[in-house]
Amino acid sequence: MKNRISKKRHNSYRKRERNFRDWPKNPHFYGALAMLLPLTAILIAYIAMGVFPFGNQATMIIDSYHQYVPFFSEFHDKIWHGESFLYSWHGSLGFNFIAVQAYYLASPLNFLIALFPASMMIEAFETLIVLKICLSGWTAYRYLRRRTGRNDYSTVVFASFYALGGFSIAYNWNVMWLDSIVLFPIILMGVEKLINDRDGRMYAVSMGLAIFCNYYMAIMICIFVVLYFFVIWFSRKREGIRQFLRSGIHFVLCSVLAGGMAAIYLFPTYYTLINSSQGSAPTSFKIYRNFLEIFRQQFALVEPTQLTGAPNIYCGVLLVMLVVFYAVSKTIPLREKIGRLFVTGFVLVSLNINVLDYVWHGFHFPNNLPGRFSFIYIFMVVVMAYDAWQSLRLTNKKVFLGIFVAEAVLFGVCLWYPKDRLPLYSMIVTGVLMALYMILLIAHRRHASLTIKGIKVLPKYLCLMVLTVEVAGNAIFGLCMNGTTNRTNYTEDRQEVADIRSRYEAKDTFYRMELEQIRGRDDVTWHHLNGLSFFSSTADDREEKLMGALGFYNSGNKYSYKGATPLTDAMFGIRYIISNDEIWGSNLSLCEQTENKYIYENQQNLALGYMVNPGVTQWKIVEGDPFVTQNDFVRMATDIQGAMFIPLETGEPQVTDGMLTSTGEDKYYYERHGSGGSLTWQLTFTEQQDVYIYFEASHCEKLKVTIDGKTETYSDKRGHIVHLGQCDAGKVVTLDFPMDSEYETGNVKLQMYALNQDIFDSAYVQLADEQLQVTNYDSTHVNGHIQVNQDGMMLLSIPYDEGWHIYVDGEETEIQPVGEAMTGCWLTAGEHQITMRYTLQGFVEGAAISVISLLILVLGITVKAGLFSEHHRKM
Repeated sequence: MKNRISKKRHNSYRKRERNFRDWPKNPHFYGALAMLLPLTAILIAYIAMGVFPFGNQATMIIDSYHQYVPFFSEFHDKIWHGESFLYSWHGSLGFNFIAVQAYYLASPLNFLIALFPASMMIEAFETLIVLKICLSGWTAYRYLRRRTGRNDYSTVVFASFYALGGFSIAYNWNVMWLDSIVLFPIILMGVEKLINDRDGRMYAVSMGLAIFCNYYMAIMICIFVVLYFFVIWFSRKREGIRQFLRSGIHFVLCSVLAGGMAAIYLFPTYYTLINSSQGSAPTSFKIYRNFLEIFRQQFALVEPTQLTGAPNIYCGVLLVMLVVFYAVSKTIPLREKIGRLFVTGFVLVSLNINVLDYVWHGFHFPNNLPGRFSFIYIFMVVVMAYDAWQSLRLTNKKVFLGIFVAEAVLFGVCLWYPKDRLPLYSMIVTGVLMALYMILLIAHRRHASLTIKGIKVLPKYLCLMVLTVEVAGNAIFGLCMNGTTNRTNYTEDRQEVADIRSRYEAKDTFYRMELEQIRGRDDVTWHHLNGLSFFSSTADDREEKLMGALGFYNSGNKYSYKGATPLTDAMFGIRYIISNDEIWGSNLSLCEQTENKYIYENQQNLALGYMVNPGVTQWKIVEGDPFVTQNDFVRMATDIQGAMFIPLETGEPQVTDGMLTSTGEDKYYYERHGSGGSLTWQLTFTEQQDVYIYFEASHCEKLKVTIDGKTETYSDKRGHIVHLGQCDAGKVVTLDFPMDSEYETGNVKLQMYALNQDIFDSAYVQLADEQLQVTNYDSTHVNGHIQVNQDGMMLLSIPYDEGWHIYVDGEETEIQPVGEAMTGCWLTAGEHQITMRYTLQGFVEGAAISVISLLILVLGITVKAGLFSEHHRKM
């Protein structure tokens, strides 16, 4: 009995041992390694940087700090509270959330954040980054494995250079772009299957998913896929025009089907983007930089480009060397080499020429973050290098050595090139790697083996070991160079503000709440406040212009509460203001003080809707003169004709280390003569006044306002209104504009006005006389009633959006824009029940097209798989 048990245990052990030995033969083993290698490199970098839970840092930087994490937080909030994804009140006075979701949040993987508590949105964000980078390693591995049928570690290493390439390392915090990186190898695989196997299912599904996940990155993929179709066709043996047309029609139909599946996002987003900030087309041909500078971006340990600079195209020192071997290889078909080299070279050139760059980015110049399609170049280099790796031993000896000499000369030229030299460590490491790879490849070609401590090692495996160290080391270096932010500083007031919000939600049906000080541009979204501030690529250009014209901080696709006045607080219904410090305003009273916050109530706020004079339809915003714009609103919206803001003289500034010229209209032009230099106004008041200034200061570092020995700094060069406060007779205020040392000249605009409190009070009383009383609301509905004394217009502090439908006593009434960006509708005298519903423009049509396209795709897959015929045979 004991012998029988012992024998069973022995057989079980041998079976497990045999299974363990068979792991490398399993294709899933190397697929897992293609994900594990990037994961390991990222975890080492996170440990080195002290990223939570290994420390107190977070990897969200730049826009992920200001936009993405707040949007993820709002998305999480909607999931858990069952709110509509169509609209949100938490920012921009209300905004189309589907447009935000289509650009930032459409990936199905994003629903994984529902597994995280609200307090761990940063960790949810970082988890998605890591997951997508690992998945891109897996999809690249699948593509390379399909090309050659090889199932070994070399496929894993080459795939990792795509997953951890320059694009992914530099821009990984743009988490919404990473889905395209994951899907790109599958899309190309699908194109090849469509042409070679006449099977378009993989292409249609993967391309549709890419468009669905992020339409912006999909534009670049679509452009390349069209080029790639011709490359693949050109690579084939000559076939008739009929076959070409058949494949072309098949490709077009699958592409249309892919776009149709994403129509549920594309249609509503189109109606949003036509009103968003648009860039201008290039007027001349321009090469950004010398191509040697571009080539050097492929050196090891090159610091990733974040906002500005050369494109991120690092994809491995050896891989770039192998592209030359690919070009001269006799085992690779000539037509295939020509096609792939041409299209890859075209992508590289496009990264450095403004006209092509403009086209690739969807006929739009990117706002910083250059070379957003460089991942295409990286993947094509990986593919060609992998092909060359398979045929290295077949390369002629003289050709082999000639290539090395040519590459060494090119490397020397790059070292010699004087402009913006790379760090010494980058050049040394790259040179050492090139020399090491040359030695190992020569040994590999000669079928030689190296002896290390008595053990014979094939040069091929040593080369793969060096490649592993390079790809992981470069990734760790790049991630560390990206930098981190302090996690605690970002989240420390989340719970405190949430408690404040909950208390005031219980007091009011609908109210707006803002933050006096902000950490990130989308803090009101992060805290789920019904606020005004907003930063998004989908921001409405009309609203951005209105906010700038009223004196708020604005810049392209962002605007914030900074620059508010009592009138704008009233106009937009800002009822509560949360501040880190004590503040003063003629319209503010302190409600309570918590551990770290002061909560103020605006005693002169207006409801979501209020009646105004019909003349408000003639209100024109005046950019650059916010006090005039606000005065005009009061005159046209009410019966008050006096000026609410009264202009004050600022006098001439003092200039140090420069020359000053007045250009009129409160503007001054300066030329900097020294290394420093500044413009300074010293303002002395002769009577008590509530004073506001408006400034614009191009090429100045900041504005420093000193009052009673305390200095407040404003670094927004685009300018906004600043409240100097109650200035008594004899008070001195100093305004200092330090000149930016990077520029020799600049302009400063300064206006100063005093608030006429009596005029404002009279205007407020008239506007507050007839207000919409909101009884209930949610993300897409508002219900209330209003008593109207005489026929007129009800002005709503909601951005104009044709998705809003207003019903007065059950009958729909037409809405129209006021001040280009607010919403108004006409009401007759009497009491009215008001119902507002938001139905996203283009959503129903887009959803219908998506459903039809999906059904067609499912039917096509079913027919192609032969399920119908198989069922028929069984019958």
